[in-house]
Amino acid sequence: MTAAAPDGVPPGPVEQRHVARSAAVTGLAQIAMLGIGAVLSIVILLVFGKNSRTDGLLAAYGVYSIVVLFAQSFRTTAVARLVEGERPFETYDRFLGGVLVIILGSGVVLVVLGSQLATLLTGDLGDAAHDTARFTLALLWPAAGAQLVSALSAAQLGVRGEFALPGAAFVGGGLTQVALTLALSGPLGHDAVAVAIAAGSLLTCALLLGRMAVLGYRPHPRDVRPRLTTLRTLVQMLGGATAHLAVQLTYLVSLAFAARIGPGGVTLYSYAFLANAAIVGATSGSIALVLAAPIAGSWDRRPRSLDAHMQIVARAVLMVMVPLLGVIALAGTPVIELVLGSSLSHSDAVTIVGIVLALAGAMLASAVEPVPMLAAFATSRYSRVALLSLTLVVTQVAIASVALELDSLVGLGVATSIATLTYVTLLLQLIYGRELLTPIKLVLRELLSLLLPCAVLFVPAGFAAAALGGDGWAVAAAVAASLLYLLFLRLLRPEHWALLLRVLPIPTAGGTT
Repeated sequence: MTAAAPDGVPPGPVEQRHVARSAAVTGLAQIAMLGIGAVLSIVILLVFGKNSRTDGLLAAYGVYSIVVLFAQSFRTTAVARLVEGERPFETYDRFLGGVLVIILGSGVVLVVLGSQLATLLTGDLGDAAHDTARFTLALLWPAAGAQLVSALSAAQLGVRGEFALPGAAFVGGGLTQVALTLALSGPLGHDAVAVAIAAGSLLTCALLLGRMAVLGYRPHPRDVRPRLTTLRTLVQMLGGATAHLAVQLTYLVSLAFAARIGPGGVTLYSYAFLANAAIVGATSGSIALVLAAPIAGSWDRRPRSLDAHMQIVARAVLMVMVPLLGVIALAGTPVIELVLGSSLSHSDAVTIVGIVLALAGAMLASAVEPVPMLAAFATSRYSRVALLSLTLVVTQVAIASVALELDSLVGLGVATSIATLTYVTLLLQLIYGRELLTPIKLVLRELLSLLLPCAVLFVPAGFAAAALGGDGWAVAAAVAASLLYLLFLRLLRPEHWALLLRVLPIPTAGGTT
């Protein structure tokens, strides 16, 4: 599938190469950012360890990540509006005015109400966790503002066909965060992380605004002044991001409950959720970007015509996700101990693996969500999706309360899975109505077609590793089972294999399928 040129004529070979090259640059930048985020997380734990201050730091970062997630949605939701306007950058200025209002509003939450929010996030973890969370929230306010402006600027540059510099700017900011965290950890302690994130975010913003200035951008105060129409557009865009933000809100709810289970709980749950987010982001997140245009532009509004999309998404996501869970079950604990052994105990590593496996239901939900979510957006049902997202959070709170009574971090993962599956079922109901069972049966067939072969491969491998003993055998068993799984797809499931070869380069394939 290729995008049509502005005059309706399919793009020629030169333009196709340009699109592919730009998409490749963007995809590589996204992969690099995921890697840098993982490195920063590892650095935090290796340098500062698992303690109440780390709990406070990671809890505050969870709030900041909601703003960042909303900001990154600009890079897709704002593009259609940024091409409008009688003069260059006119719409950009108007959006910038709305962004400034959001920045001021977030300042009320992160700074003015920072102490109360820190109390809610850290529970009974003590003054050290509370003070770290409050300082981190305050310093992450300018970082969040910089991320909002950066994402809007990257969207504007993307309209002009520039992708290399935005990618380099975000990667450069991320590398700066890692470097400054290491450099300042001695004199500043845990506060070095917030300082580093703020500095890296401001650097990214400065680079992008600098490029905008080179292209001739000069702010027009009259256009930057917030307008009611612009704020309404931003609210609609927020509705479009609600489905993604809702999942992050369940994470915050889980962190608040983890803080009440005991010291270190927030840290362990954060790292387990990071692994879950990486798996989901690398599978269903990428596929949703690819499907957004086809569903919005060509869907005939009949639920059954979505079945083909649903099957492809479920198959592609589950084909990667199911064996990954097998690898985590077999080798997760020894790998965590190898990488973070100096900061975590064996029981901590086991707990992280347990939480990741408990989040399997949430991962399954991610294989279902993209198609009905995009269909809801295509029919402008933003308010209903927002209402369902609220239902997700309420359900999460209710079930997490049970996990708190059981004093179980793994139980919090189970609560997230149940709440997310409930939300996705309601989302399917919104689109399919009386035909709800059709997509559910379709997804279950795909799940069983992959779950049974993986069980045949990974379960015996696990028993063999346990019989031989030693972490090395567990890792070897995971590798062997994974290779046999790939061989199984190649020889016995040619359709799956062909799809896998298309799914793997999705981050670098842009709008092509």
